[in-house]
Amino acid sequence: MRKRQGFALLWAVSAVSIVFLLGGTAFFMLRAALRSEQAMEIEADEAFLVQEVMETIKYNSRLQGALPVPSGDLERNGRRYHILIEENHRTIEGVEMREVSCTVTDKTGTSFSAVMLLEAP
Repeated sequence: MRKRQGFALLWAVSAVSIVFLLGGTAFFMLRAALRSEQAMEIEADEAFLVQEVMETIKYNSRLQGALPVPSGDLERNGRRYHILIEENHRTIEGVEMREVSCTVTDKTGTSFSAVMLLEAP
């Protein structure tokens, strides 16, 4: 009885094809996961910056503190962010209020915003 010629080669080619197919899929899944993680890190940085700015403004308003409010361009975790603070006065049911809004934007254009109402002094 003779062995079939080329049977091992067929298995080797099939195995290599499967390895490349699975390896390529794993590579693209890993790349997508890393991009998603980076986007979530940027979003978290922006949210924490907005929170820090709002808490500082609230502290200064309520306790007559003089803490410096982060604004303008700022670097955090190796990334540059731009902080924009806007303040408007408005009356709500006869009470004079300050509406403070803070927007943090990174270099890719994604941004995070928050608005807070404080009693006017």
